[in-house]
Amino acid sequence: MRQPVSVSVAVVALIVAVYVSGCAPQRTSPPPALRTPTAPTTAQTPAARQPADQETNCTVCGRPCPSNRVVQVETSEGSLRFCCPVCLATYIQQGKIDPATDKITLYDYVTGQPLSLEELIAVVDSDVVCPAGRSAVALGSDGNADRFIAEHGGAKMTWDDFFAEQNKASPKP
Repeated sequence: MRQPVSVSVAVVALIVAVYVSGCAPQRTSPPPALRTPTAPTTAQTPAARQPADQETNCTVCGRPCPSNRVVQVETSEGSLRFCCPVCLATYIQQGKIDPATDKITLYDYVTGQPLSLEELIAVVDSDVVCPAGRSAVALGSDGNADRFIAEHGGAKMTWDDFFAEQNKASPKP
């Protein structure tokens, strides 16, 4: 009778050891072709709740650029990506981008629609932070900004006001 009990104890001990050592079978997500497609971005399914595109890193801070926050810049030398308006402002402040000649595209945090700097309403000091740990969200309309602020707090700024604040916070060397 002792032999079957000791074999059972040995099997249980082996199973526990395998799981504790990290050799347990890993669950993997299905291949991209089998994943459920993401719903299109609408006011009912905001871009803020869509999965982040982790393939591109920010030119300034090196952190991933979430798809609902990415800022794209086309220069004569190529494409640049930023994780948020703060990193974009840093690069402009350093003289590496010229908003007058380079094509800058931001995306509305709620709808995912492309925006120019002139259309941008930056919401700062909300509870939604950038990958770099700062709070600046791009929105394209007062209505979207007001709804965002009602849910997450913060304050609205135009691009000019936002850029001026960034310059005060970290003046050019």
